[in-house]
Amino acid sequence: MVGLVFIYGYNIVSAVLRGMGDSRHPFVFISIAALLNVALDILFVAGLEMGAGGAALATVISQAVSFIACTIFLYYKREEFKLDMRIRNFLSWDKPMLMDLIKLGVPMAIKSASIQVSKLFVNSWINSYGVAVSAFAGIANKIAAISNLISNAMNLAGSTMVSQNIAAGEYKRVNQILKNLAVITISVAILMSLAVIFYPTQIFGIFTSDAAVLEISGGYIYIAVLLFFGSALRAIMNALINGSGNYRTNFATAILDGIVMRIGLALLFGLALDMRHYGFWLGDAVAGFTPFVIGIVFYFSGRWKKEKKA
Repeated sequence: MVGLVFIYGYNIVSAVLRGMGDSRHPFVFISIAALLNVALDILFVAGLEMGAGGAALATVISQAVSFIACTIFLYYKREEFKLDMRIRNFLSWDKPMLMDLIKLGVPMAIKSASIQVSKLFVNSWINSYGVAVSAFAGIANKIAAISNLISNAMNLAGSTMVSQNIAAGEYKRVNQILKNLAVITISVAILMSLAVIFYPTQIFGIFTSDAAVLEISGGYIYIAVLLFFGSALRAIMNALINGSGNYRTNFATAILDGIVMRIGLALLFGLALDMRHYGFWLGDAVAGFTPFVIGIVFYFSGRWKKEKKA
């Protein structure tokens, strides 16, 4: 619970730096924290035999270091960034800005939460198909997490750049940002797809040597390809939706992507079409294209060019 303070604090400070166009220093600070976390894990768990409590303490300390280091850096750069960081400014809230943040942040939070809840629902059905399927689901989730990590990073970077250029009225540059995002994310999706198609045994074998579990991987390969491309295309349009500050579109995406499509398609393929566990994975993968479809409509509507006022 103490660690939550440092997680939120780091995200706030690093968001300010990224908004100023500095993504390098947050990366440096979080990298130092990650290395410190490993070192403290070895000390507390292996050396002092503190068990799970030691691992938790190591994580909290490393998170605190990243937050404090990032805050100190921001404080020393306050004049360069034109930031007034006097204590009294943290004790009075700008209510219109607070409402803007709530309107923008709540749909994003709902989106993330609804996706996780729907994945829990899907996984609960998948687990009912036996131990081997349940074990492979863990592998599938790890592969999806790798793809989503890249997608989320590009979404975050793209959102910042899109918002800056919309505010400046540089709409042509927004188009260029989206094109560049497409090149990066789709290239990664192609590479990951080729790796899974041509080297499935080696890739899935990293996680397990159980023959029954690996046998399931054959039917999952092309579902993984859909997952990679859904993740790639999602990043492009999420960057536009988030960067434009259009909270209504974001909220609609959250409900459709996180609940309606993900659970609906999983039930359609898994139960109605009797594709069993593969159907649930397929539904999850196809639902990942929802933000892209909504984003395309949003892009051609031109509404992203209009600055949103709370």
